[in-house]
Amino acid sequence: MSPKIQKNGGELAPVTPITPPREHDLKMPKDADKPSAYKLTLDFLNATYEFFHTPDGEPFAVPRQGVRRPIMLSEKGEGGLKGQAQYDYERTSGKPVNSAALVQALTSLYQVALRESPELRLHLRVARPTPDVVVLDLAQPGNTRCVVVTGDGWQVEDEPPQGVAFRLANSTRPLPTPTAGGEPDALRGLLGWSATDRRWLLVRGWLAAALLPDIARPVLFFHGRAGSSKTTKAVTVVSVIDPRDELGSSFGKNERDEVAMASNRYLVGFDNVSRASEETSDRLSRLVTGTSDERRTLYSDNDQFVISFRRTGVITGLSVPTFKSDALERLVQIQCDTIPASQRRSEKAIAEERAAKHPTILGAVLSDLTTILRNLPESELREGGKPRMADFSDALHALDPAIEEAFTAAASEAMVDAAESDPFVMTIQRWLAKETLPVRYTATEAHARAARFRDEQDRDLHVWWPKDARAFAGALTRQAGPLEAVGIRAVSSRNGRSRTWTFDGSANAPESDEGLFEEDEEF
Repeated sequence: MSPKIQKNGGELAPVTPITPPREHDLKMPKDADKPSAYKLTLDFLNATYEFFHTPDGEPFAVPRQGVRRPIMLSEKGEGGLKGQAQYDYERTSGKPVNSAALVQALTSLYQVALRESPELRLHLRVARPTPDVVVLDLAQPGNTRCVVVTGDGWQVEDEPPQGVAFRLANSTRPLPTPTAGGEPDALRGLLGWSATDRRWLLVRGWLAAALLPDIARPVLFFHGRAGSSKTTKAVTVVSVIDPRDELGSSFGKNERDEVAMASNRYLVGFDNVSRASEETSDRLSRLVTGTSDERRTLYSDNDQFVISFRRTGVITGLSVPTFKSDALERLVQIQCDTIPASQRRSEKAIAEERAAKHPTILGAVLSDLTTILRNLPESELREGGKPRMADFSDALHALDPAIEEAFTAAASEAMVDAAESDPFVMTIQRWLAKETLPVRYTATEAHARAARFRDEQDRDLHVWWPKDARAFAGALTRQAGPLEAVGIRAVSSRNGRSRTWTFDGSANAPESDEGLFEEDEEF
């Protein structure tokens, strides 16, 4: 019976003291010295696995023996390691593990690993531990084989180098062991292009540079009429490094699905993109340049974990939507021609040929990567202007200057095409064709002058034409790329309390002393 308590001086105090039990009342178990199930399980886990945590604070375990693949821990003892530990315990001891003790031990180890274990980054498919080394995970079942690539060549190894660990996502498929001496023509033949076709140069360069995970790499956009085999070509290209049977849903419909794909695939793929809003353009830009996403930890109400990624991949569509200039600069457009009925092949036949040639194709891509790593330091130091995707451009130049030239020309042409299809850019071009450049106006003056040259019959005039000077300045900022593509540069500057815009040819325009005009600036 619980002792009665009374209020005494504002504190609760027992009325009668609790009498400690007499020695002969204590019944000690016969096996008091025997370790508990929890202790036995904890010792087994520590002896069987090494524990680490990622820079984002996610604990994981690596088996000390056998296939050293990382296994994630969860805060409440659920998840991947529980099932693996149960299997390992019963296989080792020959008897079932105590489930309650296992969960308790895993819960304790989660906290210990989070606070006391070494930090180790987990990579997906590709790692670049140093600027001159790239490691490709073959993701083959039952082993940790990988390819280590340097400027001197590439070599298949049984385990990654010290300090490099790869995680396997549910969607990760194995790669074949590459064949040395492979020629790029094996892939070119599958795509049906000639050796001098610019599309082939762009795809070849993109595949090799796609294996540099620490730089921003543009997305390949395959477009063409129905029957042009754009989806088949896209799957063929992306599967060289990250195999799959299909690309997935359309980009821009569900950001959560896109984040999930980006966190579980080294190369993303989206099929049949038909339109692009400003938000879709922004998401594409973030996908390429790098972003992070906070999510609630599984089995937890409060803890957050961070998904950080920088991705490239492939997108298909009948035509390239009207992306914002920032997103457009992060695309490599690949136009696909309609295939005559007499030359059309079944998907099964193409897949079988792709699988048979995969080791040779992969070996050729790795050889191209070797060339990039060997020549990249020199390419990075070359003089002259570089396009927006400068790191990617350097990698292409290191592989072959002709490939870099093809990329620069394709990017310029794509921006000109975007400019010529943009009514705002064409309005500014018509206006300035009547001016003697350079000219300088306030945003209000420029807005009023340019308005005289807009198409008043355009049904969508209210959509694309800025309603006031502030919106006009913002449109000039957003459309800087397409404007420069048609030979116009608009630069804002401040003189005392006034701010003006200088319009000139893109080769002659002055540099802004404050950067381009921001939409939320006051006049």
